[in-house]
Formats: sequence, structure tokens, C-alpha cells
Amino acid sequence: MRTRGILLAALWLGPASIVIGQTVAPILPPSTSVAPAFPTPSGGARVAQLGQRTLLLAQRALTLPVHVWPMTRLAQLIAHGEPIVALPPAGAANAAARRAETADVGVVIGRLSWELRDVWSVRGAERSYAELIIRLAAEKAERPNADLAVSLDPEALGLRLRGESPERRESLAKASIIRLARAAAAGGLPVELDRGSGAALEPTVRIAHAVARELRAPVRLALAARYGRTDEALRGWAALARELGVPLGVRLVKGSFIERESPDALNERGPLLAHYKELITLALQNADALDVAVASQNPEIFEHARRESARLNAPFTVHVIRGVNPELQARIRAAGKLAREYVSYGVDAPVMGLMEMYTNARQRRALKPSIDDID
Repeated sequence: MRTRGILLAALWLGPASIVIGQTVAPILPPSTSVAPAFPTPSGGARVAQLGQRTLLLAQRALTLPVHVWPMTRLAQLIAHGEPIVALPPAGAANAAARRAETADVGVVIGRLSWELRDVWSVRGAERSYAELIIRLAAEKAERPNADLAVSLDPEALGLRLRGESPERRESLAKASIIRLARAAAAGGLPVELDRGSGAALEPTVRIAHAVARELRAPVRLALAARYGRTDEALRGWAALARELGVPLGVRLVKGSFIERESPDALNERGPLLAHYKELITLALQNADALDVAVASQNPEIFEHARRESARLNAPFTVHVIRGVNPELQARIRAAGKLAREYVSYGVDAPVMGLMEMYTNARQRRALKPSIDDID
């Protein structure tokens, strides 16, 4: 318990790339090593980011008990069954590899963070991702049949830096993700880009295009049905796949955050699910260029995907969050459609969960007078 406490404190204070009692040599060649390149801000941006850093450290301190049993169980219940695999990259990589090997399912692992807004936290996130990639590549070398992939979050890698211009934020996030994607490719690991808020949609799509052009490999992009303009992004992604001659992946999600401020956000359950189905159909119509994955724990969405797949003679798979709606996941597995599970690691995972609950509750209160069936 004492060692665990030391580890938790270290993770709270800095990047989650700590190994106790062992040294693991990087297996990636020196040319693919990742060195964070985020300049320290000055002036007003420095003041703003120092404030964000202080706030994040306070949130981490308040959520430290969540990492200790029995609070871990409570956190899992709040997250609809999703477990936090492990805090440091070494443990997370090992747990993901063992899961992929024993459960006969692919595992995608990412560092769950809440829109990191200061350069010190973003640097820590990149170092943590880099360490995770090294560890996953080592696990992959030992278990060559294990389907392991890494999911990168642009909003945790510079896209939300406070006090910087949108162009500057996007440039820094793109450079960070390309560094990490190169390292992942060198380690034989597929790369996915996670979805973000409505404001992050276009920058994330542009970054994904840059990564796909850089790697010339089947990068997977998450797109959310919550936004009306996702259709255009999906068509552009399919067009890029045809241009490159590479079957790019797409992961279609509902979108977990209610967004009153986003002009094209669908926050009512009926229209949101209808658009989700339309997006699935559109993706399957482009299955000649796209590797289509539907990421849902909703039986209605799963059945729609099955029907459209049969009608269009287009393949699809299902990606799920580990532990959420196990009954439906068993049905999906029995149907031969379960391809990958998503798991999270990192000290900020509880902060993310709490912020999602708080943000959605606040948005629900604001929308309640005009919308009854909010989702």
C-alpha cells in the first residue's frame, strides 16, 4: 500500500511514466524517439495556463481516493461499468495485452484526460503516451497475435491550450500527434484519433488527414453523430482513403457530451439516434474505402448496422467500451461482430468522468425547458 501511495503521489505531480523496481529499454529505434516540443508560454498565456495547471492539480488531488479500493468500485459504477485499467503506462500496457490475449478481442487503449489546457500537463500527456507506446510495442513483440492499438486525444495534446491562437493550438497538437503516430507505427501499433467536442471537430479531422498522409497507413478516426456536419467529415475521410489507396478506419460514436452552445449539436434523443443511423448507412455506402466500426452499446443501433450491412453487402465491426452493457456485448460477440474494446488509463480518468457528469447535468438544466427527451 505504501508503494501504491508513492506511485499515486508521483502520478499526481507529474507525467504517468513511472516504473518502480525495473528498467525497460526502449525497443524503438532512436530515430523514432518522442521528445515533447511545447514551448513554455509567456505573458498572458503563461498566467492563464498556470491557472489551469493549478486547477487540474486540485482536481487530481480531490480524485486520488478514487484509485483505491473500494472507491475504485464506485468509480466503475459511475462510469457505467468501465474500469480504469491501470495508472502508469507500464501497467496499462501489460493489462491491455493480457486482455487481448485471453479474451480474444482487440484492445485500444488511450489516456483519458479532460481537455488539458496548460503546457506542463500537455507535455506530461505526450511523455505518458510515448511511454505507453514503448510498453505496448514491447508487449506486442512478446504476443505477436495480440491486437493492440493506441488512441490519441488531440484535446489532451495541445488543441485546448489556454491563451494560444486556434492556429497555434492546432499546429502544436498536430506536431505532437505525428510524433507519437510515427513511434506507434515503428512499434507495429495501429493509431486511432479520438473524438472531441464540437469545437474540436474540424481541427481533429484536419490533424487526422495529416497523420494519414504522413503514415500512409490505415489510421482510424472517431466521428460523433451528435453533430450535423459529421456527414461532410465522413465523406472527406472516404475521399482521402481513395486518394491514398489506403483503407482508412472510421469509428462511429454517438457523442457523450450534451452541447447546448454548438449550433448543429443534436441533443434530443430521437433526432440524435436518427442521425446516428444515417451516419452508419453513409459509412457502409463507402465501405469500399473505409473500415467501418460502430461504437455503441445501444441494441437499436446495433440492429440497424446489421440490417444495413446485409442490405448493402458491406462489412462492419463493433467496438465497445469494456464493461458497458455486458449482455449486449455478449450478443455482439456471438454474432461475430465484436472486434475491439476501448480501455482507459491515467490519473485524470476520474476527473474526466466527474466533468462529464457535471457538464451534462448543467447542459440538461439549460435545455430542459425546450427539450424533454435529452440525450
